[in-house]
Amino acid sequence: MKYTFRSLFQIRVIYLGITLFLMALSFFVFKQVERLIESSHGVNRSTEVALELETLIGCIKDAETGHRGYLLTHDSSFLEPFHRGLREYPKHLKNARLLTAGNTTQQNTLREAQAIIEKKIAHMQTLLEIAKTRKPSNFELRMGKWIMDSLREQIKKVSNAEGKVLNQRTQVFKNQSIITPAFLLVITLGALAILFISYNKINSELARSKRLQRNQQLMVMEAPAIICMMRGPEHIYEMANEQYMKLIGQRDILGKPIRKALPELKGQGFFELMDEVYKTGKSYTGKEALLKVYKMNNAPENAYVNFVYRASINEAGEIEGILVYGSDVTEQVFARKKIEESEEQLRIAVEGGELGMFDYYPETGKLVWSAKTKEMFGLSPDAEIDYATYVKALHPDDKENLKVVTDTINHPEEGGMYDLEYRVIGVTDGKLKWIRLKGKTTFSVDGKPVRFTGVTQDITQRKLAEEILKESEKRFRLLAETLPQLVWVTDEKGIQEYTSHRWEEYSGIKPGGEKEWKQVVHPDDYDSINKAWANSLANGTTYRCDVRLKSKAGDYHWHAAYGEPIFNSENKIIKWVGAFTDVQDEKEFAQRLEIQVKERTHELAVKNNELEKMNKELESFTYVSSHDLQEPLRKIQTFSTRILEKERANLSESGKDYFKRMQAAAGRMQRLIEDLLAFSRASNGDRVFEKIQLNTLVSEVETELKEVISEKQAVIEVAELCEVKIIPFQFRQLMYNLIGNALKFSKPDTPPHITIDSEKILLSKFQLTKAALDNLPPALVITGKDYCHIRVMDNGIGFEPRFRDRIFEVFQRLHGRNEYAGTGIGLAIVKKIIDNHEGFITANGEVNEGATFNIYIPCDPAT
Repeated sequence: MKYTFRSLFQIRVIYLGITLFLMALSFFVFKQVERLIESSHGVNRSTEVALELETLIGCIKDAETGHRGYLLTHDSSFLEPFHRGLREYPKHLKNARLLTAGNTTQQNTLREAQAIIEKKIAHMQTLLEIAKTRKPSNFELRMGKWIMDSLREQIKKVSNAEGKVLNQRTQVFKNQSIITPAFLLVITLGALAILFISYNKINSELARSKRLQRNQQLMVMEAPAIICMMRGPEHIYEMANEQYMKLIGQRDILGKPIRKALPELKGQGFFELMDEVYKTGKSYTGKEALLKVYKMNNAPENAYVNFVYRASINEAGEIEGILVYGSDVTEQVFARKKIEESEEQLRIAVEGGELGMFDYYPETGKLVWSAKTKEMFGLSPDAEIDYATYVKALHPDDKENLKVVTDTINHPEEGGMYDLEYRVIGVTDGKLKWIRLKGKTTFSVDGKPVRFTGVTQDITQRKLAEEILKESEKRFRLLAETLPQLVWVTDEKGIQEYTSHRWEEYSGIKPGGEKEWKQVVHPDDYDSINKAWANSLANGTTYRCDVRLKSKAGDYHWHAAYGEPIFNSENKIIKWVGAFTDVQDEKEFAQRLEIQVKERTHELAVKNNELEKMNKELESFTYVSSHDLQEPLRKIQTFSTRILEKERANLSESGKDYFKRMQAAAGRMQRLIEDLLAFSRASNGDRVFEKIQLNTLVSEVETELKEVISEKQAVIEVAELCEVKIIPFQFRQLMYNLIGNALKFSKPDTPPHITIDSEKILLSKFQLTKAALDNLPPALVITGKDYCHIRVMDNGIGFEPRFRDRIFEVFQRLHGRNEYAGTGIGLAIVKKIIDNHEGFITANGEVNEGATFNIYIPCDPAT
């Protein structure tokens, strides 16, 4: 842009000089004034037209920038510049028309520009509507760019035409300058008057020119583009608008060379470009150039700019400086990168989801398939494809149906979305597959389909599963029709889908809704059965209740209602299946049984009284056993020991043997009595549960068996055990018996090694695999409770697997009395203690391979 600066004082000096030399120079003054006036009018009008067109383009670009920002972020703040640009552009279009009034060509060109602008606005409005439901496609976004490029070309035509007008005016001036000398005399006579008029006109035009220059400068300073001017080879800042200052962080740069004002640009290539433009005068255009600048907080920031470096040339044709103008496209670049990242994430998601992708352009016939889509159609990843390949792969029975659907989705009013399922036969492998194709049709401005894009999915397994399900349902219904029960099926919400014919046979009514249901159910049972059904629907629990149903004969029969939810692979209920079973006979039997129970209850009360008396007698026997029976045994042992010590010399060898046998028999009898007492206490003792750390209890047992452990050089390895709620003295007896047995039944030449560990089994939370469940006692699994599993393992002599249950019976011995001491009651006591804890115990063993005892104690036993 070129500016001419002349002061009013200079014009007045020229006027006085012209007055002195008016007679001699009147012709030249006249020509100069005429040139100034005509040039001023032409330049001003051309400048105004250019500014109005630039501002018009700026308004549309503002609207486009806000529109694009909203599409990318859905941030409504971007719509403010969009609406502002649409409000302001008509004003500048009108000014341009006024300035080119009388020029038919320019007027027609401006009307064409207006049509393009209206088309651009309509397209932007359309994209806003599309963005409410989905992301606009690349084609739709590029269409906006094409319209904008068309608009720029149209505005350029207006600017070029205005330049031609200016040239025409210049030519007219030259033609009019050839005036005959006869006009000189007339002009000379009217010179004073003309000079006076010219003086006023010049002042007026200069004032107007200054106002225009001020307006131009204001518009430049407030323009949305980046603009600055630099002078001299050092590129000293002469002017910079607000957008430029914002870009560099509002620094004080005017009057400073750019290398000192923005030293961080060193090494980024901008200084060298400016030097080249200043040296050669050739303009340079940069697109999305990375600019690293330091803002006010001295933090480096990245910005992307489109810019033009253009040489500023004076009237003498010399380069005075550089004009810089452009735009900050940082947000657009960042948005595009986010879009590219999103597209990459989409590609990864599609590939991870075993989906294929496709693109089809019907106008060119171009068909693009991803490797996964080719695989679905029985092709290799590098196979060449076209639309004929696709048609060839379609199953013959599906081609006609697909044609009807395709004809429908080819119309814009149908929305362009499609979701199809059809069969294909592999092009090379001949395999039959079911394909699901889901995508979107893109239409041109005139409503023609120009692109089909979307994803493909192999749903063969799902279709096979559906066929299996249909066959299963067919068999189910066939079975249901043969059962005597009243079978029913509902959807997940409880809405009836199927009832067997037995319903109508029994009640004479085919179930349908609430009205039919009320006719069948006994009035006294209606609310309770509905409440039970509503609870099952809400919680997904098994539906159970008894209800009286009315028969065709008018009498009511008791029926047991039972329903189970059916779950899909995602553990969501999809159906309810159940039946009503006639239990009238059972109900009548139960009534008769209730009468018998009352009778037996009375008899049981009498027996309980007798049992209490027997228990008292048993307690007396226990007392006698613990005191009176053991006293004679202790005396036998004491006296036999004294005789052997004092009369050994007088006894024969057979006599000594008899006394030893007598001592051994008395000892066995004493141990038998002690074990029987322990077994009795385990059966009848008080059951006070306490929360105990098992490691503490095992340590106490180790202390009691310390001598035996030391004698046999045994190793007892104890892991971190559970904390459980148990009867302490009974469980101590249990661990004593198990560890004592492991020490007793050890191999003669091998030190005993005993391992004790535990784990939690959470049956209530279904956290075990089927294999794990198969290793548990069935009765334990049925309870659905949480257990502490305690294992006691040894490396002793073991036992034959067939004796795994027998060893817990009273008086059961697997070895002779002379081989291993004992009464055969120890493990029976263990079993009784486990029963007292509502637990389970199992034993596993192999001869000479050791034994393992598995104890299962409830984490929260009933106390």
